Amino acid sequence: MKKVFYVFVLFALTISLNTSAQINKNACEQRSEMMKLNKKLQELKVSKASKKRAKEDSRDGWKASGALLLEQQYERAAIYMNSFEDDLVTPKFVHGEGLSVGAVYDGAMMQARELARLNLIGSIETDIAQVVENSVSNNQLSSNEAASVVKTLSCSKSIISKKLGQTIPAIERYRKLPNGNYEVYVQTFYSMDKARELSKETLRNELENETEGLGEKVCDIMGW
Repeated sequence: MKKVFYVFVLFALTISLNTSAQINKNACEQRSEMMKLNKKLQELKVSKASKKRAKEDSRDGWKASGALLLEQQYERAAIYMNSFEDDLVTPKFVHGEGLSVGAVYDGAMMQARELARLNLIGSIETDIAQVVENSVSNNQLSSNEAASVVKTLSCSKSIISKKLGQTIPAIERYRKLPNGNYEVYVQTFYSMDKARELSKETLRNELENETEGLGEKVCDIMGW
């Protein structure tokens, strides 16, 4: 009985280590991609649009959090937003935004980051849901199959969030309100390719648990 227990513990530990290794790998690749764009930012002059936006927001009391000035953060976000694949249509990054108000700065910042992360995951969900909707229109999926995919995708948010690993904020700003509270805004980005890869793996596994063959069918339709 003890041997069976030890084998089970070893098996569970192996799965945990493999999952952690995958998350760390994704985080490293994600950070590498962001580092390349940050280097690109350093080589570029801040645009007039970013300077104007920073000036206007400064008048409204916004201040930059971190080492980069507001105008530099806005320029960085603009680079991410305007980065596309070779087809010049598919964005390279998916993004999320979070706004939080709190009596303590650190608490408000933590909540804003988490909200931005959840918003980013929602964007990934919307991206895949759109593909599913188009598949129904093209008679590639039945209405019941599509409903199952959307439901499974919605229930898989927490799994995708854990696998997502670290996201790197492009904008982090704050201001102190008249009542003494802190208002914090965060905009964060994540590689679209990595996001779809994580979603694909999660969705396929979860769908196979519900309906045999549906996971593979959906991945084939989406070109995964």
